[in-house]
Amino acid sequence: MKKAIVLLLALALIGGAVFAQDAAYTLTGEASLTWGYDLNSENHGFTNAATASLEFPLVAADSATAGEEAITGYIAIEDFELGVSGTDDEFALDGSTGSVTAKILFPSALYLQIASAPDFEINNAKSFAPWVADEFDDDNGLVAPDLSPNGGFSFGMDGDFSFAVKVASSNAHDASDDEQANEYMVGMDFGYKLGEIANISGSLLYGNLGADANDFGFGAKVTSTPIEALDLAVGFDLDMAMATATTTGFDAMFTADYALADLVSFGAGAYYGKADASADASRLDAKARMGLLAVENLTFEAGVDLWDLLADPANNPMLVLIGGKASYKAMLSDATYIKPYAEGGYELNDEVAALSVGLEAVLFPMVTFTVDYTAGELATDDVTGGTNMGDDDKGVFTFVTTIAY
Repeated sequence: MKKAIVLLLALALIGGAVFAQDAAYTLTGEASLTWGYDLNSENHGFTNAATASLEFPLVAADSATAGEEAITGYIAIEDFELGVSGTDDEFALDGSTGSVTAKILFPSALYLQIASAPDFEINNAKSFAPWVADEFDDDNGLVAPDLSPNGGFSFGMDGDFSFAVKVASSNAHDASDDEQANEYMVGMDFGYKLGEIANISGSLLYGNLGADANDFGFGAKVTSTPIEALDLAVGFDLDMAMATATTTGFDAMFTADYALADLVSFGAGAYYGKADASADASRLDAKARMGLLAVENLTFEAGVDLWDLLADPANNPMLVLIGGKASYKAMLSDATYIKPYAEGGYELNDEVAALSVGLEAVLFPMVTFTVDYTAGELATDDVTGGTNMGDDDKGVFTFVTTIAY
């Protein structure tokens, strides 16, 4: 094992020198000692942990490209990496497979892309994450038309106005399964950039051609900064069953975020989704956020989430989640500091509260001390549920010493 690690180190240095334009390798490591006390079980004790990672690029981190003639082949190789990572007693190889983009380039920014295969997924309207939630599916949304290609190509154009016409098949010609569907799908992406003011993008898909029932999906999104420090976004997705010419799903979202002269920030948003147009169930969520920007090294945010406002029968009490977090990083020197923090929330419907408070301190280089008390757990995607601090969860106290490079 030791010989293998030495060999990999040598390969990292040689490979980095040959292929990388920047750093030949990246070496990181972290070790921690934790003492904790669980007020629920009254268990307490120490835990040791250590991780290490060595990474080096097989090509330059940005890209390796070729092709500059008026009509020419073009290939770009990006982000291939190989590394060694490990914990206290185990090491393993890991890395990034990177990506290969291959095109035939034509005049007027036109291209024919043969690699990689185009995707056929649309998800412009996404429900937002609950405030101070422990977990959340970033792709959460009631409507997200999606087809699964085996391979295909796209023909398009780059620039302020862009488009890509996509064609793909559901399987390969040499598939071993004689019952392959031999179906095809088509789609189109488009975009338009209005200077620094707005970006418009959209996608549509249709497939599978040759199937008994076909789906049509369409979605679009607009992001805009009409004035400085104001960011707006609106998006929607539509999914339609072509056999019955009925809309099976629709959702839309809107967000607005504004920072007032580096003093305070405000944010608001709403999400509406109806996964099945023939059913009564639909969902409406809303959020509001506020943050303090005026004090250097101070983080303060507060938020309110209103969930499933169209529930029938109505939620009583409503699904309301209130949360906030604050921290202050007091610099002792250029490299040392202490940072007290607190984060918590309360979910009205289930009367669930959660709290995390602590202190992080770097008193000398590479060493971080963290004292933390956490009790309760807020719910995740659906807001409801969770564990209430207090009698249900008395909390866990930890003291962690971490050395990192």
